Amino acid sequence: MAMLRSSAPLQKLLALLAGYSGGKTVNNFYSSPHLLKNLEEYFNALTSGGYSGDLLVGEAPGHAGCARTGIPFTSENVLNVSTHPFVASLRNRVQVGGDQSETTSNVVWNCLISSRSCRLPAFWNAFPMHPHLVNSRRNRTPTLAEVSFGVDALAKVVQILKPRRVFAIGRAAEGTLKKHFSTFSAPYIRHPSYGGRNAFLKGVTS
Repeated sequence: MAMLRSSAPLQKLLALLAGYSGGKTVNNFYSSPHLLKNLEEYFNALTSGGYSGDLLVGEAPGHAGCARTGIPFTSENVLNVSTHPFVASLRNRVQVGGDQSETTSNVVWNCLISSRSCRLPAFWNAFPMHPHLVNSRRNRTPTLAEVSFGVDALAKVVQILKPRRVFAIGRAAEGTLKKHFSTFSAPYIRHPSYGGRNAFLKGVTS
């Protein structure tokens, strides 16, 4: 697959994300130019780093992971120290401002490292921003309007990556995919947090 740096669909996605305004309980970290650039580099690296054609979609980013890196299911700590070959190839292409760790990101990339049979999937979220409670960084469930925005963004991701298969990480993502992307069967994969590591690993290696 050719590099996507000049891809119109990718540029449309980046513009859509950068321009989103969701109010006081949504953190649009893609308003930060360097995090938006990180995401662009992520998509470009996928096309040259053995992307398997599988797209794994979660519900929404957390404050300690994607909201600090711009890359779904990936923390600063993962980018700094992970031995996964894809992350190592990405390390010199992105910019991080610290070493914040996130349990979900650690579990995801450690699972991919431990499973030699698992090729490299792409990650995304049904709502690509961080929805949080008032006066708290704790995640909340995205609203219908936020899900609608997320559907538009996900459609652009599908256009960019042209995945062979799409999987839902967690029940919320499963509901969004089955409702709005019926062309994909969107099998459910257990979210890796709260003791779901083994079930997640089984799901991504199936």
